[in-house]
Amino acid sequence: MAETVLLILLLFPSMLGLAELIHLVKAYILAPKVSPKKTVVVYLYGEYAVEQLKLILDEYNWQGEKYAQQIIAVDCGIESSQYAQCEKIACKNQIIFCKEKDLANVLK
Repeated sequence: MAETVLLILLLFPSMLGLAELIHLVKAYILAPKVSPKKTVVVYLYGEYAVEQLKLILDEYNWQGEKYAQQIIAVDCGIESSQYAQCEKIACKNQIIFCKEKDLANVLK
């Protein structure tokens, strides 16, 4: 019984690792010679805007240029108490921070 549980606990992570390797090989084979420019647009709103922005930064820091070359944070009703914090985080991390009405101009 203990051997079966141990086998399952070791087999499951190894299968996930194998799936990740297969995905990397597939992505390498199918990748175009010139990578597209990727931009992530984050719509920040409500009382959790800072956490939303930090999550995107965490994903970007983990995946780097594969994730995106540019991040745009859009204010769609950020709580006034969090606006300055979001603006500070965006400025510190080279994130374009704009209001919802200015998004079209930023994307041009």
